[in-house]
Amino acid sequence: LAAICSGPPLATAFEPKVGAVLCARFTQDDCWYRAKVLKRDKGDYTVFFLDYGNTDVLAPSRLRPLDPSLATSVISPQAVECRLAYLIVEEPNPGSDGEDAAVALGTAAWGKPVVARVEDRQAGV
Repeated sequence: LAAICSGPPLATAFEPKVGAVLCARFTQDDCWYRAKVLKRDKGDYTVFFLDYGNTDVLAPSRLRPLDPSLATSVISPQAVECRLAYLIVEEPNPGSDGEDAAVALGTAAWGKPVVARVEDRQAGV
């Protein structure tokens, strides 16, 4: 992925639409990964990393078109976005109860087999 995506900056502006699958350079390790655009806000893009399940907010300079050989139709995403049924939460805020609940769930489930029952399917999730 790095060899395909890390070429010189694009000659023309790359402005992907919400829902586009592309290469995105993750902020924490500066490596390229497959991602899907979730939101565009004030010129920055929120992306979901298809093979890891995390998100990042990136400038357009950290995005590139995805080579067709790496498309999701060729290589399935390794992370699946899902939500807990019937759970209604507000936007995450530092120090909120939701953060504590997420940590508790992660601690209880990390490294253990987890069985999930699909209650409903929505487009994109």
